[in-house]
Order: sequence, then C-alpha cells, then structure tokens
Amino acid sequence: MNQFLKSLILTNITLVPLWLLFRFFTNSNNRKNGKHVSNRRELLLLLFVVYVASVASITIVPLPEFERDHFSSPHINLIPLGTTIKGIANTFTDNQPMVVLINVATNFFGNLIMFMPLGFMLPLLNEKYINQKKIFKTAALCSLSIETIQLLSMSFGIYRYVDIDDIILNTAGAVVGYGIYRSVLKPAYAS
Repeated sequence: MNQFLKSLILTNITLVPLWLLFRFFTNSNNRKNGKHVSNRRELLLLLFVVYVASVASITIVPLPEFERDHFSSPHINLIPLGTTIKGIANTFTDNQPMVVLINVATNFFGNLIMFMPLGFMLPLLNEKYINQKKIFKTAALCSLSIETIQLLSMSFGIYRYVDIDDIILNTAGAVVGYGIYRSVLKPAYAS
C-alpha cells in the first residue's frame, strides 16, 4: 500500500505542475484574444487531471512490487465476474476467510469507487456527456484501455492482473457516479 501512495504522489507531483503550466499559457492566450476564462472550469479541470493521474498511478504506473519473479504467473480472467465469484467461494474454503473476504471486498468496491468520479465529473466538464449511454461507453473504453495496457505491461516483466471484472466494475462505478451527478445537481435535462 505504501508503494501505491508513493506512486500516487510522484505521478501527481510530475503531472499537475505540467498541467498548470499548460493551462497558464493557454489561458493567457485566451485572455489576450478576448475570450472568457472560467475559474470554476479551471478548478474542475485541475481536479480532473489529479483524478486521472491518480487512477493512472494506481493502474498503469509500474511499481517495484509488481515486477515478475520466478514464482509469479500471469493472471488473466476473461470470464465475467469469475474472479469475484471465485473470491467469494474461497471465503468458505480458505483457512483465513476474513482475509479473502477483505481482499474481495476491496477489489469489488475499489473498482466501483475508482470510476465514480469519472461519471460525476465528465458531465460537469462537457455537455456531450450528459447522458448515461455516453458515460457508459466512455467508462468502458477507459477501463478497457487500462486493462490492455496492463496486459501489454506483462511483456515487460510487470506483474499485473488483467480482469474483465475490473472493466465491468469500473463501468458500473462510472454509471453510479453519473447517477449521483443527476440526483445531486438535478440538471434541467433530467426532469
């Protein structure tokens, strides 16, 4: 867990200043050309960049603890909910059922929660994401991209799990986030 925190901090320390520099020059140019720059939108964009960098640090950035050793074998699950169901079943057969249950719950809720901000923030940033179908497609594509990168990283000796459950749970999390957006902000199109 400590490695995840270090990766999260390092990724954000690297990307956020670059983003701020980029936005400073973009907004200076916009102001020079008489275009309005919204501070609210800039704050939302910054939060979104922090969110994306954080997700990338957790799912893509290689960590030393994930280097493959001679005991590791690739874990690829293409059976929908296979890992989740197997994990739940293992709680009945494993000699440490609480540890297994905590791991299953962490994976299940972690994947849901990780994509909830995507479903909430995208409609705030861009009007074209004000319907559930677009959120669903975007979340599925983003999650599929992450799993594909994780699959490719196996070729470079990085040990990661590639799991269809992650795509399903991430996408569901984004849809839940969108539902929260609709219920909390009650946008006009939702009535």
